[in-house]
Amino acid sequence: MTGHFSDYAIVYDETMENSGELNPEDPVDPVDPVDPVDPVDPEDPEDPVAPIDMYRLYDPNSGEHFYTGNEEEKDNLVAVGWNYEGIAWTAPAKSNAPVYRLYNPNAGDHHYTMKEAERDNLIKEGWNYEGIGWYSVEAEDVALYRLYNPNALEAGAHHYTANVKEKDYLIEVGWRPEGIGWYGMDEEEAKQLMK
Repeated sequence: MTGHFSDYAIVYDETMENSGELNPEDPVDPVDPVDPVDPVDPEDPEDPVAPIDMYRLYDPNSGEHFYTGNEEEKDNLVAVGWNYEGIAWTAPAKSNAPVYRLYNPNAGDHHYTMKEAERDNLIKEGWNYEGIGWYSVEAEDVALYRLYNPNALEAGAHHYTANVKEKDYLIEVGWRPEGIGWYGMDEEEAKQLMK
């Protein structure tokens, strides 16, 4: 099984292969902000908080990976040329740990952070605050690793993944690890909530 990610492919038989190059000169398609959909019915207090699948998309023009829990937003991006790469992780519908979504209109890049100070600094630097993109699990379940590409010209400077093999490969080819960005839901916990 092969999952196609950015400018390389992960082959799950322990080998890696290069699968193309990015053109930083190509235009970027901006994305409109959309808040995550709250799947809880406010009229039914017994309704469990359903987990949200977080979709991962890739813009072959800019090199940016984009993450959303909104299926309509995912479908709109696919319609304008983004590659849908699958479900990256599962997020809780609500928690006390928001992940903020920002957009750099100059570079055409999104950034995601749980840190209010980082969010506020990026806003001061001219980034557009798009609201809460999703929520992190408050317990330390599935780590979403944050990496930085020091060679990115504009978009695609940060990448987020729960895949340890992908994280390790990116570090091997020069990306800088920046720790854990947030946490996703454990697969068993998500399945229990879906019942």
